[in-house]
Amino acid sequence: MRAGICHWHLHGFGIFAVVKTRRPPTGRVGLINHTNWLDVDLAWHLFAGAEGHGLAIEAAMAVKTWDCEVLGMDSLHSQIDRGTARSQAVTKRFGAVTDATRASQHAGTDGLRPGSGNCWQMLIKC
Repeated sequence: MRAGICHWHLHGFGIFAVVKTRRPPTGRVGLINHTNWLDVDLAWHLFAGAEGHGLAIEAAMAVKTWDCEVLGMDSLHSQIDRGTARSQAVTKRFGAVTDATRASQHAGTDGLRPGSGNCWQMLIKC
């Protein structure tokens, strides 16, 4: 929890809880500024049983809108595991495209993030 609070303090953004009215949290979504990545990452994770109800797209769209309108960034990136069809579908629903320009700027085997050969770098424009 301390790392999350520090992230908000240092960058002015971080992770939100995903909640439905009067229920326990169903996941988390937000912006992460990884120290060894070039771009701010839009990330989400839904807890078991919460997938397939549109929560990820609704929460990710809300964070994207907040980022574009309040924080003023012109684009975000999202690291998507090649094996997660649902996450790929979420990013495509709000207009993300594979960002081939990142391939030469990262050290991973597929050029996407250090040490990773299993992710796609998705570009999300405001």
